[in-house]
Amino acid sequence: MKLQLRDVTLCAADCRAPALAARALRLSLQACTFGDALLLTDAAWADPAFRTVRINPLASMDDYSRFVFKELAAHIHTPYVLLVQWDGHVIEPAAWREDFLAYDYIGARWTQFRDHLTVGNGGFSLRSRRLLQATAGEGFAWVPGAAEDVLVCRTYRPRLSAELGLRFAPEAVARAFSYETEEPLAPTFGFHGVLNLWRHVDDADMIDMAAQLDAGTLISWQFVVLVARYAAMRKFSVAAHLHALLARHLAPPQVRQCLIEQLGSRQAGVACHEALLALQAGPLGAALDEAAATTCGSSQG
Repeated sequence: MKLQLRDVTLCAADCRAPALAARALRLSLQACTFGDALLLTDAAWADPAFRTVRINPLASMDDYSRFVFKELAAHIHTPYVLLVQWDGHVIEPAAWREDFLAYDYIGARWTQFRDHLTVGNGGFSLRSRRLLQATAGEGFAWVPGAAEDVLVCRTYRPRLSAELGLRFAPEAVARAFSYETEEPLAPTFGFHGVLNLWRHVDDADMIDMAAQLDAGTLISWQFVVLVARYAAMRKFSVAAHLHALLARHLAPPQVRQCLIEQLGSRQAGVACHEALLALQAGPLGAALDEAAATTCGSSQG
């Protein structure tokens, strides 16, 4: 029997890659039954697995953060929402714990902060409707340029806790719920992050998904980490496909430098870059060029 989460709405808000967001919703719905399931997008989209609600375009991360911080509450009618992005979904329903619902916010632990405000990542996060309504109110100002999860969990967390009694999960609970930038110690309910896709996506799907990504995602540090990971695993066909996409937006010296930084070694980064270039110069490169031409032709048709 599937995990029953009737008090939770599964939700994604995505105007840049709605097909990938829909995929994350479907995978989560295969694992759990939710009280509601919702894709918020500006695209004309229909899927029998979930509801689609048209919204104004979210053209940037700033637009996305403002929407989640100020407008998401109006679309959620259950006590909780599981907010997912295209690069995260439910992976282990058996890892669900009823005490997750004792908190108003749970997201993967942040590793870049060294204080007590380390929970957490918003890309796969469980939030109470009460918290959404609080940030939507006039008492909590939207700050342009700020990531919404940082606003909620660091900038405004002291006030949300002290003035409204909202509860943020401790690190131990966050680690059981999801992971992003640290290795999971045990199976988690979900995950988030481009750099972790190699664990949860088969090779053919990874190549297909990468072809749908925008330039901003392709030149992100997490995508570079993903390229390096596939190369380190000697999955050179996948690595070469991803590397070729990266090279469409960065000059070769920039790609090489990114790999050096992420692999932590100039020798390893240069060797990886040259090996992938060599693959692309052969039959695989011809196949990549043909695929790119086909994609461009389809988008212009």
